Amino acid sequence: QRNSTLLAAPPDTYWGQFEEISKYNTHLNLIERLWTTWYAWMQNDVLATGIMSFLMHEIVYFGRSLPWIFIDSLGLLKNYKIQDNKIPSLQEQWNCARFVLLSHFTVELPQIW
Repeated sequence: QRNSTLLAAPPDTYWGQFEEISKYNTHLNLIERLWTTWYAWMQNDVLATGIMSFLMHEIVYFGRSLPWIFIDSLGLLKNYKIQDNKIPSLQEQWNCARFVLLSHFTVELPQIW
């Protein structure tokens, strides 16, 4: 029989904190335990909030954009384009994505703090 302590995450890691918080906060659901663990693991509420806000913003921003980039590449909605004769190349799309990331890191990220 295996020793269960060999499989446990060290307490100083994120998942070790998660296991500790889960032991004593059984009334919290999974998302609440992950959220609580994030703040306990970071040990700095301002930094934890700033990083999480920025990450959530990027996930939502690009998560909502990527499906439309894919749909546009299929040409399914070409009839509905305002400028139907202007098709952005893959290079132009990458340049745009890099510019957006640059502006997010240089303009939006500093405003969080």
